[in-house]
Amino acid sequence: MDRDPDVLVVGGGPAGRALAAAAGERGLRTVLVDPAPEAPWRATYGCWAHELPAWLPSSAVAARASGCAIALSEHELGWEYAVLDVPALRAHLDGELARHGVRAHAGRVAGWAGG
Repeated sequence: MDRDPDVLVVGGGPAGRALAAAAGERGLRTVLVDPAPEAPWRATYGCWAHELPAWLPSSAVAARASGCAIALSEHELGWEYAVLDVPALRAHLDGELARHGVRAHAGRVAGWAGG
């Protein structure tokens, strides 16, 4: 990248990678900075199924379960909870970064001198 990026994304977790890929998809010169961009993700990610983004492939969802609350008896909540397949999510997001020309760099951002 010869010129300064249009977008600098700090942090290479799922949100940072998704943001960087979206910026790259829109034609913005985007750089992702993370202390260890190749390190595996150790967390388990989940959310309500209706909150999953439309661009996320179904292969990135490991399991779905009906939401329920249990007090004196069980009550169906009427929506599903999804647990994500972390390696599949990572592979998808890394593929999107590559497809849109976003490069990940190992490093830290200590300050910003932009205007």
